[in-house]
Amino acid sequence: FPSHDSSLLKDSLFTSLSDLVKDGTDRQRISIATWWSMYYKAKYMITGFMNWVDENVEEILGTQLDIDLEDEDGNKVSGKADFVMKIKGYDKPILVDLKSSVKYYQRNSVRESEQLALYYFYLQQTKFPDMERAAYLVLNKQIKKNRTKTCLKCGHVTTGREQTCAEGGKGKSRCNGDFSVDIFPEAVVQYIHDEIPAGFIQDTINKFNVAVEGIKSGNFNQCLSSCDNQYGRPSIVTGK
Repeated sequence: FPSHDSSLLKDSLFTSLSDLVKDGTDRQRISIATWWSMYYKAKYMITGFMNWVDENVEEILGTQLDIDLEDEDGNKVSGKADFVMKIKGYDKPILVDLKSSVKYYQRNSVRESEQLALYYFYLQQTKFPDMERAAYLVLNKQIKKNRTKTCLKCGHVTTGREQTCAEGGKGKSRCNGDFSVDIFPEAVVQYIHDEIPAGFIQDTINKFNVAVEGIKSGNFNQCLSSCDNQYGRPSIVTGK
């Protein structure tokens, strides 16, 4: 990624990408920087995903399964379920939704997801009657660097945060040698599976029915506070 810095910062007021992002006003350059960042992170995230599948999945029962939840009046909730899998150590199918995120998901995120609730309800009713759980498989965008430092003076290897080699002590003088640094990037994969309470599923279906009735009557509840959001979050520039 650093090889692209000069082109991204050309004719810019900023001397570093971090300053560009912190300022937040040059959305075009930030968008390009974000794209290149994900371009390089993606290979580690894909590798992490494939390694997780190899280590944990016994069988893939379906991918990109169509969701067509329909009420008696023909109103539909449509979607695609990423996976239904059999996970090692658990003998029943699990609905697995693949996500990417900069943060760890909360432990209760599965049982509180309206999307998973609807998908789970449909698949249990139509294709997998023995399904009892759903899951999130989250690929974290914050790549672990796994930094290893080797002292150029004494050869001591460490993963610590010291700036110079701390080898020595107890009557021996501290080495203080400089380090050579090797980085072995790795994506963190978070897996959360849980039951989705029947009451929560029914509440989600009820919300869908209320929304349908609102559409029929022309009653649309506006969420004006989200108008300036970017990617689902308040704008960096406006702060709204």
